[in-house]
Amino acid sequence: MVQPLKAGTLLFIAFLLLGCQSAVLFHQPTTGNIRLVICERIRNVSLPTRNNKVPIWAPSENRFAYFGAQHARNDIFVATRDGSGFKNLTGSLAGRATTDYAWGSDGRWLYFTWENTNDNLSLYRVDTRTPGSVPVPLSPLSLNSRHPSISTDNRLIVFASTGPADPNDYDLYTSNLDGSNRTLLVRTIGVNDILPSWASDGRVAFVRGRDVVIRQADGSLQATSTVFAGSTPLTLTAKPNRIAWSKDNRYLAYEGGGGKIYRVATTAPFAALCVSCAPGVGLHLDRTPVWYDEDEKLLFHRYVGDPGPVVRETGVVVIEQDGTNEQYIENQSASPDASGIQYICL
Repeated sequence: MVQPLKAGTLLFIAFLLLGCQSAVLFHQPTTGNIRLVICERIRNVSLPTRNNKVPIWAPSENRFAYFGAQHARNDIFVATRDGSGFKNLTGSLAGRATTDYAWGSDGRWLYFTWENTNDNLSLYRVDTRTPGSVPVPLSPLSLNSRHPSISTDNRLIVFASTGPADPNDYDLYTSNLDGSNRTLLVRTIGVNDILPSWASDGRVAFVRGRDVVIRQADGSLQATSTVFAGSTPLTLTAKPNRIAWSKDNRYLAYEGGGGKIYRVATTAPFAALCVSCAPGVGLHLDRTPVWYDEDEKLLFHRYVGDPGPVVRETGVVVIEQDGTNEQYIENQSASPDASGIQYICL
């Protein structure tokens, strides 16, 4: 059990199992620190940057990428859990960093969205291991591209982008990891297709308007909002930060109607279950689910109290995927703009 943490804003958590140890990364915007918890011992990660946030563990490695400020600008950095191996990954670029980035499955390349000096959003990648490496653009700088997701075989990237035929809306494209062979995957005129998430079997889940849609391997589309949990349509009240595939690809977890967490089967009849709808919890908003403990459980953020731009109680909740045995593993006061949780099992 992780011991209670001092008051501060909890916005992003990353879980990593190190042998028999579990490690937790989170950031506190009230202090700008990234904190590390191992075996109930809590300490700051020693970093030369400030206003640090959104730490994401590299797959199968003892490193993480994060967003921070140094020399009067924001960049994306990489460091190890003791703060060594620190490197500015984006210092050579003109423009502004975003918190939209993803690791390749080999833990070498980081793929990220960058706001260029022309105010367009572009995709880049950078080699995080080779000294002196600089970011390389993966998408035309004249278009807007964002939300990279890397295939589990580390061969392709799927992302949301505008295009010459549809300059005002985001569609989904795939490309090779170096940006070549850009191919349209999904187009919906007049609606944005965004936030793609790649399953290991080749299917892609994404957000269209307020629906979560699954693109099947044969190219057909299934909108999960056509499925009902009781009498409640599974339409989104807000665009999620993440759509979470279970490791076996049998389920999706995401924030659904009313700020609740839903689990939806990814094959017909697409049975749905609200896993955080238990009575007696009180007014709350649940966000950004991820799978945990070999798909047996879900982790998510919970905000308790009236929605609004005020400081209120927040926590990290773990729950069985059938909606039973809900427990808090972290509880703090926080602002309502939490960006998510990440769990990696080595």
